Amino acid sequence: MTIDQRAASGAEAYPAGIERQLWVCCTLAFLVVVLGVGGTPRYGSYGDTLLELASLPIIFIAALHLARQKPLSIGRIVAFALCGAILLLPLLQLIPLPPVIWTSFPGREFVVETFSAAGIDAPWMALSLSPPATLRTFLSLFPPLAMFLATLTLTHQERRLATLIIIAFGIVSVVLGLGQIAGGPASSLRIYEVTNNYSAVGFFANRNHYAALLYSVMPITAAWMIHLVQTQGVQKWTSVAMTIVIYSSLILGLGIATSRAGIVLAMLAILASLSLAWRRPVQETRGGASKIVFIAGAVGVFAVLQFGLAGILSRLDTDPLEEGRLAIAQVTLRAAASVFPTGSGIGSFVPYYAMFETPREIGVSYVNHAHNDWLELWLEGGVPALLIVAAFLAWLAVSIGRSWKPGESLDWLLARAASISIILLLLHSLVDYPLRTTALAAFFAFCCALVLDLPKETPRRSRRVRARRREEPSVPEIAPLPAAGRSAWGAAASLADEEETRPFSTKSGRFQ
Repeated sequence: MTIDQRAASGAEAYPAGIERQLWVCCTLAFLVVVLGVGGTPRYGSYGDTLLELASLPIIFIAALHLARQKPLSIGRIVAFALCGAILLLPLLQLIPLPPVIWTSFPGREFVVETFSAAGIDAPWMALSLSPPATLRTFLSLFPPLAMFLATLTLTHQERRLATLIIIAFGIVSVVLGLGQIAGGPASSLRIYEVTNNYSAVGFFANRNHYAALLYSVMPITAAWMIHLVQTQGVQKWTSVAMTIVIYSSLILGLGIATSRAGIVLAMLAILASLSLAWRRPVQETRGGASKIVFIAGAVGVFAVLQFGLAGILSRLDTDPLEEGRLAIAQVTLRAAASVFPTGSGIGSFVPYYAMFETPREIGVSYVNHAHNDWLELWLEGGVPALLIVAAFLAWLAVSIGRSWKPGESLDWLLARAASISIILLLLHSLVDYPLRTTALAAFFAFCCALVLDLPKETPRRSRRVRARRREEPSVPEIAPLPAAGRSAWGAAASLADEEETRPFSTKSGRFQ
């Protein structure tokens, strides 16, 4: 393949043979499987085990690809360090410690008293108060890690295809949700036995997580919609109309999910999608794109009012504090204070939380999570977990800030859309636990990879150069270049065009 051909196809330095094609197909297939199977927050299920096993070769092959890219950018170095710290924390909590050490940590008094009452000397024990739960949580980190690393090995063109697959999966989820509503509580289309029987849940066990997927896909759909407005040709308005239908269908799916948090975050997603349109540097393009996004949102809201208003009103009539979320938060705070600063162990929420419930706080429902991932992480991980979270948020802020710099190409739009999806999921984690599901955790990791690898040159700059060239006076024709000169000129022109889609890691050796 010549340099011109590589520039036209967007291919990188990876070989374009069957091995490369097979790797891309495996990565995209893994994305589909993880979205379809990883819809439950219960660790240790058969689906999670399947995903964890499948993620191992993905991690290994992706690591081999990434190891060839030297030198690494600072953003990637920090990202890999954060991945290592996230994996290392539960492993450190599983290391057996002598009694003189683990008995000195706060919150272990009841364990010492139990051994003393039984007349048994305190043995070596891990820092985690529930090692099996910590091990299961550690294994659950493999699929999102695999998705993150594999996405970094994809070209921008291949990532665009991945976003289209995610949008298609969102539409399939809406259709499945409509079938679940039509079939009633006993519908055979409900995949999980423990689920919300009177709401649409799609491929998830929880309506809130189903809604989380839909509002997260909305900005990505809006990015494609804004991009299609700028295209030319007969198929332009057909493509725009199709994306409007898709966008409004996602809003309809949120309506039939009857998730209060999903509805609020969907409104934020619509506003953020409008901000994507208003970031366009060209006034004509900006107005047309914002109108299209507004029309799509209006159509979706109208569909919700027609088909999902009754369910939404019934959910809004219920005070969320009456469902025990405030009581759960209070118990979680007491439990977290008792094991500060070390934490009780990643994944140990259920057994340790139950120790601090009073008879007045025990409800009829089973509390499997704190419904606030930030509080739950504080309880389980203590200060080390908070430090990792602070470092991640700092890295994320810098990466998102870079993605909102001037840039017009679809890759920049998708990176900004991914940053919106990340923020929405982090906000949702204040009142629920969407990232405890494998599917949403993998999608979150995919979005993080999009905001990390950005096009090297902004299209805005290159368009100014082209405009300036058009304004320059024409020059008389010159004699054709020699063969060597023509080939060099073609190579330089191809590389210049390729700059709009190359990621920041160009100097790492991914491109020739």
